[in-house]
Amino acid sequence: LYLRYSKMRYIRFYRRFNRLTMKCFMDEALRFFGYCARICVIDNTSLAIWYGTGPRAVFAPEMAGFAKNYGFEWKAHEVGHSDRKAGAERSFWTVETNFLPGRAFADIEDLNAQAFEWATQRYAKRPQSKTGLIPLQTFETEKPYLVKLPQYVSFPCLEHHRSLDDYGYAAFDGNYYW
Repeated sequence: LYLRYSKMRYIRFYRRFNRLTMKCFMDEALRFFGYCARICVIDNTSLAIWYGTGPRAVFAPEMAGFAKNYGFEWKAHEVGHSDRKAGAERSFWTVETNFLPGRAFADIEDLNAQAFEWATQRYAKRPQSKTGLIPLQTFETEKPYLVKLPQYVSFPCLEHHRSLDDYGYAAFDGNYYW
């Protein structure tokens, strides 16, 4: 997760990434920051988008509900719209060339612990090369323009839509429950 103005990052690596994992990652990152932007710009991933691309994208109801819970809206950038994607791609490049080289990881938990420390402590306190701004300080000035997370936000979960048959039973894993 990359806050564009302050350049704050939240990094986590996964073996697999699906819609629930995406929601869990976003929840973890937003709870860490305590704030979110009013609009979250993403690529045209099928994890969040039901159909369409760019401004014509229709977001999956599950993901729209997730965003509403935190007080932001999704926005997909136009395919091939390099202005929007540059910040995200640059962020990946920074992780690939600045964080990963020369490090050793015992397992994925160690990788994520080191990534968290690097993104939220070391990188966040380091002046950026072009602007000289320090992300942690810039984040403090950015906070009044962000949405403060509500006091209570429910944790993400899988949404299952079950229906009852004519006799009042719900089917689950080949069994029927009353």
